[in-house]
Amino acid sequence: MRTATGTIFYRRNLPHYSQKDAIYFITFRLAGSLPKEVILRLRENQCLPRIKHSRPSFVKFDNYLGSHLESPQWLKDPRIARLVADAIESGDKCLYTLFGYCIMANHVHLIIRPLDSDRPLCPILQLLKKNTALKANKVIGRSGQFWQHESYDHIVRNAAELERIMKYVWNNPVKAGLVSDASHWPWTSMRWELL
Repeated sequence: MRTATGTIFYRRNLPHYSQKDAIYFITFRLAGSLPKEVILRLRENQCLPRIKHSRPSFVKFDNYLGSHLESPQWLKDPRIARLVADAIESGDKCLYTLFGYCIMANHVHLIIRPLDSDRPLCPILQLLKKNTALKANKVIGRSGQFWQHESYDHIVRNAAELERIMKYVWNNPVKAGLVSDASHWPWTSMRWELL
């Protein structure tokens, strides 16, 4: 459906927007990274990102991802983190402009602007997730669903919000207690020059 602002709205379980020349903040996670009872609790407390993508809701959701250490954490394996980082970086300049990313134990934060402004975000993420899932499953000797089918995406509204999101993504490993200085986390890259 096209809204008055020219934005295309479509949904699966979460709302998704596609807007010409938009920069997107995306979070995608491993399948099974949140137990069903946690998802139900988040929904009951209205802490799952919804149509308005409220910042407090997303932060609570992201905190749950970081605190559920009994869930799959295949991205802790440097071989898996490296292949995901390589796949993200290989899309830069051919599918999108890459502003930055951070790979955590069970989820990935990504900030991009698709190069084809008329192409929805969904095919880009499907390609990225499909290719990395196949390779990762092969490396760790498993089969089955690797990524959660749906991703959280948010259109960055202005330069101030872009800077805030980039700092949030950059500092995610520090906040999680993995490193004391964000520059020491090997699975983060940020292109500050694009601010």
